Amino acid sequence: MSTSLTAAVIGTTIEATTSEHRDVTWRLVSKVSIRGHGTITLEDFGVAIGGTPDSSDFGHSRVVRAVGDVLNNPWEMTRVEKVESVLSIEYARDVWRLRGVEALEDTVDAGGEAHIVMHLVPFVGREITKTIDVKIPQELAGKEVDIEVVPGYEVAPELAAPEDLNELLANETRQSALPKSVVVQFRIPSEGVTFHGHVAPRLPPFALDALRPAHSDVGPEPFYSFARTTVPLDEYVEGRDHVKIKVRAVVR
Repeated sequence: MSTSLTAAVIGTTIEATTSEHRDVTWRLVSKVSIRGHGTITLEDFGVAIGGTPDSSDFGHSRVVRAVGDVLNNPWEMTRVEKVESVLSIEYARDVWRLRGVEALEDTVDAGGEAHIVMHLVPFVGREITKTIDVKIPQELAGKEVDIEVVPGYEVAPELAAPEDLNELLANETRQSALPKSVVVQFRIPSEGVTFHGHVAPRLPPFALDALRPAHSDVGPEPFYSFARTTVPLDEYVEGRDHVKIKVRAVVR
């Protein structure tokens, strides 16, 4: 019941101290202290329409999920000694909406750069445009590439499965890219693997074949590789979009 109690306490405290009936953007920075393992810092945010967030908004938050993961870890008995949270509220829907993206070039040379224009719409004010330079790898020559623009907080990096509590706590702080950012990403032909706390993001096919165990069910876990560019922004962004470009081989 610890996760439910954590969400209820945070939600009830906020309701008792910051009760509003307007749209708000909230940011919750929490410090979770674990006996014998120090303190981790986690960030949650959201937009509450017509009032402040309540316990249901925090039920799936990172801080509540971390408390549950620590108390249910399979490696050792431990205790969450303290949870300290600081809530910041802006009395507006203080986010930028991604209205769309476009590529300045339909075709790009392999090894060159694609230029992607984002159209961002604030809740109040004029549209903002930003151009992102995206490096296109040589290995994509002759292919069509689907480039996706996604809010940073929605992009989960590849993490190795934890093998002890320290690794689990380290993973808890790396659940997404920079929250106030967008990530421009696209698939690349190579694959990656995670194994024994390590991540190899891009491996050739022959390496994957060599790593597959012949006489065991325990082995590296493969995942699809992405090329990613993270663009820090001043505000949180909501929405996602994508655009396709063709990559031509460069004859030398």
